[in-house]
Amino acid sequence: MLALVHVFWTLFQWKELLDARSGASAYCLLGGGDACETVLNSAFAVAVERWTILPVAGWGVAWSLLAMALPLWTRVQRGRGKPSDAVWSATLLTAALGIASVVVLVAASIATGALCTNCALTYVLVVAYAAVCARDLEPPAVKRVMRGVPIAGASALAAFLLLLYPAIHTSRAVGGRSPMPTGPLELPPQDSSRARDLARLLQELPTAQRQDLSDALALYESGSAVPLRPARSLIGASYAPVRITEFSDILCSHCADLHATLTRIRRTLPAGSFSIDARQFPLDRACNPNVTTMTGKPVRCTAAKALICSEGEPYFFDFAGALFASQRSLSEEKVFALAKPHIAREQLAACIAAPATRAKLADDIAWAMEARLRGTPLVLVNGRKGSAFPPFLSAIVLAGGDPDQALFAHLPEARRPSPHAH
Repeated sequence: MLALVHVFWTLFQWKELLDARSGASAYCLLGGGDACETVLNSAFAVAVERWTILPVAGWGVAWSLLAMALPLWTRVQRGRGKPSDAVWSATLLTAALGIASVVVLVAASIATGALCTNCALTYVLVVAYAAVCARDLEPPAVKRVMRGVPIAGASALAAFLLLLYPAIHTSRAVGGRSPMPTGPLELPPQDSSRARDLARLLQELPTAQRQDLSDALALYESGSAVPLRPARSLIGASYAPVRITEFSDILCSHCADLHATLTRIRRTLPAGSFSIDARQFPLDRACNPNVTTMTGKPVRCTAAKALICSEGEPYFFDFAGALFASQRSLSEEKVFALAKPHIAREQLAACIAAPATRAKLADDIAWAMEARLRGTPLVLVNGRKGSAFPPFLSAIVLAGGDPDQALFAHLPEARRPSPHAH
């Protein structure tokens, strides 16, 4: 029974991982969804997924399947009067592996500085399972435990293969392994400064990120463009060859990461090379009919409207950054507090409640749905769906929005090639 509960619980955590990577808030027992999301996308969790394909939650499901199947197999063997020591030894090894995993995962969670209560329940279930194995059934002698290694190994491989397909289709926080680079890049002539910057960027990328960039460019090139709408306000030069349109939710952690990326490339890339058209897509049915749930966090709608009210103002981008930086403690009152240095509370409140503001938000939402938004953030580059992957944004800006820029030929072949290979 404990193993069955663990199966459903780890499947739920896998779903939460997908939701979090789509921009939705992760559910966390006793609250604190940000803490659970931090652990789900920690450096340790990303490394496990990168090297084994299965996310940590997927390995939890695999362990559950073994923990459920092996005792049942033991009972069947005993019921038939057949030897069951080897199968039961595999069960004990599975329980021991579960305890070892708990130790490693607790250490990794402590390293993130976040308390994931969902993970804590997982640990409790694993420890309880191991305790039942040790208490209720007499284990074989230690020297005979090793007889269960082949069964445990074969069962683990079977569980891995069973979960491989859904794992491959799990949206990743970072890219997977990639082939080695094709060789050093030749820098273009001195008078092509942006191309030289692009060449340096490609040379400095780690191997895995070069593969991810190739994949992102292929998807961008193969995607269909959505007609650009007139900008209500632009951050950057209106004549810039690249316009980045971003649809965000104020409590989406990946949206905060995107804002940080845009902040960095605004500081580091040549002036006039791109502009930003910031749009809103709050993940709350209270103001967005395309969202299926009421989050109970009205700050999503309030912050979206507050940002719309700040469009065109010199403080807009920094105000958005302050809101994203305050995600964990953001409330409606804090939105007004962060806006106070720039606009009077009464003026902002009147604008938030104005029909014109609601109409602008509805226009943002309609445009996002036209672009087939599946989660926040949604990034459009010159009207074509792009990626929030930082090297992609830097590279496509330096390339002037051209996915066929000659330097991209030095990247590894895309794992999901577009119809028009670059």
